[in-house]
Amino acid sequence: MGWDLPAAFGASICSPKKQIILITGDGSINFNIQELLAISNYNLNIKIIIFNNKGYQSIKRTQNNFFGGNIGADKNSGVFDACFSRISKSYGMRYISIKNNKKFDIKIKAILKKKCPCIIDLNTPKDQRILRVTSYRNTKGQLESHTLDNMYPFLKNKEKKLLHQKIIELGQVELKNI
Repeated sequence: MGWDLPAAFGASICSPKKQIILITGDGSINFNIQELLAISNYNLNIKIIIFNNKGYQSIKRTQNNFFGGNIGADKNSGVFDACFSRISKSYGMRYISIKNNKKFDIKIKAILKKKCPCIIDLNTPKDQRILRVTSYRNTKGQLESHTLDNMYPFLKNKEKKLLHQKIIELGQVELKNI
């Protein structure tokens, strides 16, 4: 968690003519949120799609799976949800909120056509399952993670190809190794 925003910044600096699309969670983006200043300052063409389930569900899931319960991201910890519309404004970035599936394709297509940084706040249910790298204990009892191309919930090859096609249709981007 947290490496995605600096990675998007680096990818954009290395390929300034390409649009970079970052898909992240509401908890992960907060690890390196200061990078938004550089992204805005250089007017990098990065679209940041935040799966916002208002509750750091990945952290809670990890705490439940590996540590026997919530030990950090809960109502007693002082951790609260960020207001991404205010954050976008403070960094001088465009912001759109998507609260449901209505007009999803239209909003995404419209913002992908613009050459500017943007935060796309994708509101999801608290129990929403999104693609994520999962960890497991190997036969020696050590933690290992699946590869980035094998995220949970695990997709069949046919489903991967359909998802790949939809991404290309929405953003006219090319994905390799799918």
